[in-house]
Amino acid sequence: MERLLDIKVGRNYKVEDIIGDDSIKKRLNSLGILKNSIIHIYKKAPLGDPIIIQTNGSTIALRKKFFNNIILKGV
Repeated sequence: MERLLDIKVGRNYKVEDIIGDDSIKKRLNSLGILKNSIIHIYKKAPLGDPIIIQTNGSTIALRKKFFNNIILKGV
């Protein structure tokens, strides 16, 4: 399991799980962030917010509060 501080720009990660209430899970699912999908960390702001990811052919900017609900594993 990777934490927000441990993720590296340019690496791919597998979404192990999405935690939080149903509204957060639905929002992330609607953006294409699904369990067992692969995301690529494209860019991370110096203070960690926002984080630019690529998944399923889309580029998405996520705030830390949403990104912290995603449990990742390095691929």
